Amino acid sequence: MMILIVPVVPVILITGVNAFSFQRTKKERILFLAAFLAIMLLAGTTAYTRNQYKIIENAEYIPDSELEMILKVEEYRQQNEMETVLLWAPQDIMKYARIYSGDIYLLYGKDLWLGSMDSQMHQIYEEWQREAYIYMENAPLYLEKIAEVADTRGCDVLIFSREVFEMYETELPEYLGEGRYVNEGSGKDYILYVRSRNLYPASDAAREEGICL
Repeated sequence: MMILIVPVVPVILITGVNAFSFQRTKKERILFLAAFLAIMLLAGTTAYTRNQYKIIENAEYIPDSELEMILKVEEYRQQNEMETVLLWAPQDIMKYARIYSGDIYLLYGKDLWLGSMDSQMHQIYEEWQREAYIYMENAPLYLEKIAEVADTRGCDVLIFSREVFEMYETELPEYLGEGRYVNEGSGKDYILYVRSRNLYPASDAAREEGICL
């Protein structure tokens, strides 16, 4: 079945002209014309000012704990006037970060934690990326390796799960990688580290090699 798209404005105008011709007196025509113009000018302009049409701040419906940390990452990027930021975090953060902003790059993509590693996938991961995933998901056991890989691959931000460290009964230090990454704060469920950019700036080559679009 063919659906014809009829231009709305011409149809309204034709309807208005035909309706106007049925007005017999001058007063009726003036009142009709005023009402018609008011409808045309106000049509749709008041409907979206009601409470039920307010803009949704979290349109992606990201859970509060994860959104809190992603906003911190975005704040860090903006404060340092960075076009993009390279993030390495637990999968619950990574899977929402890329949805929230295309300016947040990841060390690896969702195929790793979805277990879809095969030769037919559009993203083929190297051995170091598969190892990096294991390091992060078991972070308390691999803090030194995480700091080493993050520095080598040019990561700007690291995020750790507070729950994982509590499970291992391990406390996070103030610094990682001999001061290359500094504790920048925490949220309800996560702890944030950022690169000490003045002392240890990430090279462009390292960041490009580490980025997973």
